[in-house]
Amino acid sequence: MDRPDVAVLDERLALKKCPDPYKGLGVFARKDLSTGLRLMIEAPFFVYESCEEASENIEHDFPRLPATDQAIFTRLFAGFCDLAPIIRLLNHDASAAAVGPARLRNIVRCNRIEGQGIGCVVPFYLSALNHSCVPNAWVYWNETHRALTLHTVRDIAQGEEVTISYFQESVYLNHFQRNDRLED
Repeated sequence: MDRPDVAVLDERLALKKCPDPYKGLGVFARKDLSTGLRLMIEAPFFVYESCEEASENIEHDFPRLPATDQAIFTRLFAGFCDLAPIIRLLNHDASAAAVGPARLRNIVRCNRIEGQGIGCVVPFYLSALNHSCVPNAWVYWNETHRALTLHTVRDIAQGEEVTISYFQESVYLNHFQRNDRLED
């Protein structure tokens, strides 16, 4: 039976709070998953050629989203200093704070996925995937569906967190180089 603090994505995956308080939410296996399995396909909110293009265009592109997608997008993590969720908790209108240019850029910065064949995209569910230097899953761009696909790269045990490398285009970075990139 699933706990109320777990969002079941499908029969294989659940979104829940990570045991590590610094990681926030994560995606976890609800059952054993085999290598090479496609776990998810998701059309992102935005697709850009680069992260720079995303930062430059998000303020212009955000109003073009349907209102329901705008509401979902503004619920994404925007950094540890983000005040919009706190304003919502106090039952105040957070709409102005939620769509300010700086916050929109922070949402992109904190939730984007970039890599070979992807460019820079901003998804919803896949943005909850946490980083691992030794990931058990990989995100691919499927041009036919104009969507991201998530695949296992090794067996994943029930209850194990599904992780990706945030540096998919640079699989040969060493530990120090990865840490430098994470700090950015």
